[in-house]
Amino acid sequence: MPFQYTEAIGSRYLRHVPQSLQITSNENWELFVIRMLTGTCDIKHTTTGNSITQRKNLTTATEISHTNITSKTLRDSLRPLTFNECEKYLRDFSRPNSGLFRNVSCELAYYFHYSQEHTHLPAFLHIYRILEYISYSFPLVHASNSSNFQGTFTMLKGFFRGDGGELKFFNKFVNKLFDGDPILNATADINLVGLDPILAARFTSCYSEKLDGMITVDTQTNEASIKYSEIINAIVTIRNKYFHFAIGGQKNIDTYQIKEPNEFFRILNPIFINWIGIIYFEILRSIASS
Repeated sequence: MPFQYTEAIGSRYLRHVPQSLQITSNENWELFVIRMLTGTCDIKHTTTGNSITQRKNLTTATEISHTNITSKTLRDSLRPLTFNECEKYLRDFSRPNSGLFRNVSCELAYYFHYSQEHTHLPAFLHIYRILEYISYSFPLVHASNSSNFQGTFTMLKGFFRGDGGELKFFNKFVNKLFDGDPILNATADINLVGLDPILAARFTSCYSEKLDGMITVDTQTNEASIKYSEIINAIVTIRNKYFHFAIGGQKNIDTYQIKEPNEFFRILNPIFINWIGIIYFEILRSIASS
């Protein structure tokens, strides 16, 4: 196993957490994903022996960092779900999807590992691999737990209409999942503060030229932001234009233009992984509370 997952909640508080939600008594891959995304477990890379500290709650658009991990930390991170609802969900739904979450947990742990090592380009690749794993499976898991079979069939048929593969399918699903939720039109700020001004200008130039319509740039202030509804498109476009570029035709993202790819991905990766965490928890809460 590439990673070991251990309990971050101290024994004083752990007695207030149901056993099935404790890492110490479980080898439940989806639980590992939940606890990593809520920033409430410790991770160890078995090859290097390095410990990985992840203390951010990535299930909400509001940035929350934990300093002291208690049972309340986990309870608050799962809200509006209760411990009982989460227990029931893991008992009823987690086992059939064990293979999926084994892979997702590994990719997620590698993302945190490379981020802590300040190697943000490979960290992005693991974000993309998570996206590949979940693009069909998450919509199907969500649909399979609906009691409205006719409505579910119509919804899935709509996702398959038109051009595009699994990632466009997933994007349609996300838009449906958050239909009516203001978060789709909300924006995440791309933090260029403290960056060398010349490098910041290179990045905003790239955003304008290669990610136009996805990332909004204020050329006067060199500030940038991205709508949550465009994040999946941005991940796929960056992958295609930087890692899978073609000679001629499309506008590739060139290393010469961005100069420092590690910094380029350092700035964007936290927004991307946060959105994936928000999507997963919206599905989790939808199924567990039904």
